[in-house]
Amino acid sequence: MPLVQIIGVTSTLMSFCIAHAFVSNEKQENFTWVLQRLKHSLDSVMEPRVIVTDRDRALMNTCATVFARAIHSLYRWHIQQNILKHCRPSFKTEESWERFLYKWRKLINSTTDLDYNYWYERIRSKLPSKKTDVIMDYLDSIWLQPYRDQFVSFWSDQHLNFGQCTMNRAEGQHALLKQYLGDSNYTVDKVVPNVREVCYILGVKEEGSNSKKPEGSQDRGKSST
Repeated sequence: MPLVQIIGVTSTLMSFCIAHAFVSNEKQENFTWVLQRLKHSLDSVMEPRVIVTDRDRALMNTCATVFARAIHSLYRWHIQQNILKHCRPSFKTEESWERFLYKWRKLINSTTDLDYNYWYERIRSKLPSKKTDVIMDYLDSIWLQPYRDQFVSFWSDQHLNFGQCTMNRAEGQHALLKQYLGDSNYTVDKVVPNVREVCYILGVKEEGSNSKKPEGSQDRGKSST
C-alpha cells in the first residue's frame, strides 16, 4: 500500500513533516482525497505557494485542481533520469555524454532568456549529427515546450521558491522511515508510531529543539544520525 509523504520547507530552509497518508493505489482520485483532506486542515494563509513533484500526471492534475493558486515545479533529477534513459544510447562515448549533460545543466540553470537560447543552440549544434533530430524532438516535445517554465530557472525562479527544485528532502525522510520500519509487512498500528518518531527526530535535527519525544518511542541512536 503506497505511503504518500508531504514535506514542507520554511523560509529559513528547514524542512518539516506536513502529512502522511496511505492510499490503495497512486491514482488521481486517491491523490485528490489526500490533498483535499490536507487543504481542509489548513488555514487559507497556510496553503502551499509552490509544489514540487515528479511528472506523475495524476499527481500533477490533482495539485492543479486542489491547490489551484500554487505554482507547480518539476523535480530536476527525475527529468535527468528520463533523459539518461532516452538519450544516452545516442552518444558513443562517456565524454560526449558528459559534455551534453554540462550544456543541459547550463540550459536549465539559465537566468535570462538570452542564456537559455544560447545554451539551447549549443546543445543542438553539438549533438551527434545523425541523432540531432531525434534527441531534440524528445527534449522539445516531452520537456521543454510543455514544462520549461516548471524547471528552467529563468521561469521557475520568477516565483518565490527558496531554491527548491528537487524532492531530496521528501526522499530523505522516506528513506529514514524505511530504515525505521525495516520490513514492508508492517501494519498501520506499527507504522504510525514510527512516522511520529521520524517527525520528532527530524524536528530535533532541524531546530535543535527540546521537543518532547513521542510517547512509546524507543532510542535508536544509529537511525537518527
